[in-house]
Amino acid sequence: MKQIVPYTTGIAVAHADLSALIGTHLSDDLLKRALRAVFQAKKVAYDHCAAEFLSPSDAENVRPFYARGKIQELMREIVTPVPGVEAQTVKSDGSFWNHTEIVSGPVIMTAHSVQTPCGLVEGTDYQLSLASDQDALFGDDEPSENARLYALLLHSPFRGRHDAEQREFAYLPGSVYVAFPAPGIKYYVHHINLFTRFPDVIERLMPNQWDESARVHYKWAATQRASA
Repeated sequence: MKQIVPYTTGIAVAHADLSALIGTHLSDDLLKRALRAVFQAKKVAYDHCAAEFLSPSDAENVRPFYARGKIQELMREIVTPVPGVEAQTVKSDGSFWNHTEIVSGPVIMTAHSVQTPCGLVEGTDYQLSLASDQDALFGDDEPSENARLYALLLHSPFRGRHDAEQREFAYLPGSVYVAFPAPGIKYYVHHINLFTRFPDVIERLMPNQWDESARVHYKWAATQRASA
């Protein structure tokens, strides 16, 4: 496994500086690639499981796991043409799961499914470990020399306006966000809705047969709710 050298500038991130830090190390090009990768992974998972299982309920059971594997694979592929950005596969201690970590300067990003737009992740051991630097980075304490800013690429399931739409377009993500968790992952310090960040990309990824009403509803449904 390739060893990624720790970032050693030791920066503290004030809220006013966060946008500049994100822009430097999570470029629009990289975030657009990540957004498209989520759409691609979910479509591949939907098509494969629909062809593999006679029962739609069995396909529905397996599809999230297939999509997870595909997103992890695509996360490694999207960094290839982006200078200064690397990715590695990491196996968590005490777990059979592998995950992909994208590293760009002081920023490390992993991908996860959540049930609602920008919903909280469960907080596995490796997520909690990666988020442990956030207190120093967002606070007044001096961060360690190898402190990282942890970002989560979050995607939620599609929620149709009615059952027929839900079944037909279940291959779509319901939302895609980049969120920066507080230590302990009890809430997010900052988040970016990639649907609103890149409306031109979303317009091209939405089904061609949708009318304007369906398109407006899809983008509205991707917005974080107070209960998320």
